[in-house]
Amino acid sequence: GAAEFACFVALVGVLYASTAYWDPIRPYHTSKLTGKEWVDELLEGHPDHIYTEL
Repeated sequence: GAAEFACFVALVGVLYASTAYWDPIRPYHTSKLTGKEWVDELLEGHPDHIYTEL
């Protein structure tokens, strides 16, 4: 109904005005390591990193 439409319009306005909406996409996985070296780094590195990378 009208309430849902008003919420939708408000959400679109927030997204449009949001800086996150206009920021360029930034790469997340930027390791220079590949293959076995990357896996070894995950296994032997900081324990939290394996959870964010996988």
